Amino acid sequence: MPYNLIFLGRTTNRSLDVVLRGNELRVVDPGKKTVIMRGLKTAKHLYRLDTCNDVRATPDVALTVQSARTWQDWHRSLGHMAMKSVKLLKLKEIVVGMNVKGRSADSTDCEACIKAKHDVGLLPDKSETVYNEIREMTFADHWGPTRTTSIKGEHYFAGFTNGYMRRTIVYFLKKTDDETCAVIDKYHVHIKN
Repeated sequence: MPYNLIFLGRTTNRSLDVVLRGNELRVVDPGKKTVIMRGLKTAKHLYRLDTCNDVRATPDVALTVQSARTWQDWHRSLGHMAMKSVKLLKLKEIVVGMNVKGRSADSTDCEACIKAKHDVGLLPDKSETVYNEIREMTFADHWGPTRTTSIKGEHYFAGFTNGYMRRTIVYFLKKTDDETCAVIDKYHVHIKN
């Protein structure tokens, strides 16, 4: 199967039916009355899908990359996960298609991880500030550019966390200039409503 991630919400937005029955998931085109994809639930409560017809790539479907990557590439791709955990993912075959170049996974020469472990100063364990309204405080984070382009071409993200409810909304961006201002306005409208 060439795909490994299916967005069910977008699938239903395209007038396809998602049917869950027992341990089986089916994606059905009701107009053509055909099953497009079918999958069985794994022990990890995920569904491994197989395409039944020639399904083409769209923004709703992410393609799998089958080429082998180094241990360091996997470490970075998995959010700088501890190398011991990366090894465990490979050993227990938790990640389908985890092809690794090289034998040694002991190298911990990750500059980002080394910098992150440096202590700059003491921070309090818990903030004493209490927010009483949704619009009282918003924490914002802007990150990028990413090394990998998303399926829709985004390289950045902006996240907004409401201080009162602790809910986070993330917006993905192709560039930082006008789009950042637009998502700030979009978030401002969102919290007003």
